[in-house]
Amino acid sequence: MESELKKRQGQQFKLRIPDDLYEWVKKTAQENDRPMAYIVNRAIKQLKKEQEI
Repeated sequence: MESELKKRQGQQFKLRIPDDLYEWVKKTAQENDRPMAYIVNRAIKQLKKEQEI
């Protein structure tokens, strides 16, 4: 069970971002009723998709 949980969660790491980006992520997450991690992951996935074209 523990290995399944680790697979689902992926890798964790600390990330330092400027205050203005932090506030934007926090506000966007609240407005969309989502966790901040969801917003960050979505932004990273979008950038990856754009660069793969």
